[in-house]
Amino acid sequence: LLNLTIKTRGQNLVQGFERFVKDLEKSADTLKITMTDDDAFQLGENIATTQGKVVYRCELFELIQYAPLTEKICETPLLIIPPFVNKFYILDLSEKNSLVRWAVEQGQTVFMVSWLNPTADNRNIGFDSYVIEGCLHALEMVEKQTGIREVNAAAYCIGGTLLMTTLAYMSARRLKSRVKSATLFTTLTDFSDPGDIGVFIDEHTIKAIEHQNNQKGYFDGRVMAVSFSKLRENSLYWNY
Repeated sequence: LLNLTIKTRGQNLVQGFERFVKDLEKSADTLKITMTDDDAFQLGENIATTQGKVVYRCELFELIQYAPLTEKICETPLLIIPPFVNKFYILDLSEKNSLVRWAVEQGQTVFMVSWLNPTADNRNIGFDSYVIEGCLHALEMVEKQTGIREVNAAAYCIGGTLLMTTLAYMSARRLKSRVKSATLFTTLTDFSDPGDIGVFIDEHTIKAIEHQNNQKGYFDGRVMAVSFSKLRENSLYWNY
């Protein structure tokens, strides 16, 4: 460090503080370390590149339908439900690692829920809203677009928890099933053992999050990003 400081006449320290200030400006209550160049990604160009269009929009979500890539397509549509703490393109990254594109190439008629990015104006939206006005409503809209009542559903992370809750709700209300099959990726349904993230969950932390939520009206995703980074802090936090 001393050799580099002498060699650059202190410019390395100036550059470091400039980056520190930029990270502070982009952080919430906890310092969020930049791990990549945010300007390197352009929607539709090098991320979320699978061709599709928004076929329905409401307050809570947009419903995307992807264009077919095969001569014949499966009769039963596939509805993908991503986490509402992530963007939909976690499942449609580049052409080489897009689950959406792979599914379309197999002849699936793929629909994707793209969740609202909440602001303080949405403070009254709760988990029950995501079940009834979100997941259940999306199932209804897929039927409206295709004429097919039952779909194959796939869901990721908390989106899977949401899907399972919706299935339980439909069962409890004795509603006719809209889901022929449900596939879950990295989904937690038993929260008595949340895994590694449980390290950060205690009464003090929960109260702090609740206080922040009450002030802002939403849970700041930057705080969650830091929490997940610190699960592998040597490679995802201090490394940078």
